[in-house]
Amino acid sequence: MKTLIIMALQFILMNCNAQNNTKMENNLLTGRVLQDKNAKNIVIFGGSPVRRHEIVELLSPIENLSIYATLSEEEGVAKVKELGKVDIVLIGGRYSDEQRDRIRKFVKENHPLAEITEPGYTYPYSNSEIFKNISDLTVK
Repeated sequence: MKTLIIMALQFILMNCNAQNNTKMENNLLTGRVLQDKNAKNIVIFGGSPVRRHEIVELLSPIENLSIYATLSEEEGVAKVKELGKVDIVLIGGRYSDEQRDRIRKFVKENHPLAEITEPGYTYPYSNSEIFKNISDLTVK
């Protein structure tokens, strides 16, 4: 019952935050950019447009978080370069060990204070674990 209530609240919050979701691609969300310059920035290295949409929706209820979701290593690196500030980098489950190593190295060299999170690699790959992990990182 508690899980059902939490899911209902997340759905309501996602709908309330829908106006903050900045980009749509074939009705799939690609990110959410907040106007607050103090907001934390997360860059997501993903691989599937549908899963990207799901993750943007999942994380949208987190206040003070701008979400930049990409679909490849190259796109993610370009987004990290473009942003002046990156606080969190999420490396999705589809990336090889070699790609993960390159992404980690690049992030550490360019944004040494950024937190790197890897669902399915360093903790269980589930929506609830991803939401909890990112929520925890936004309050650090």
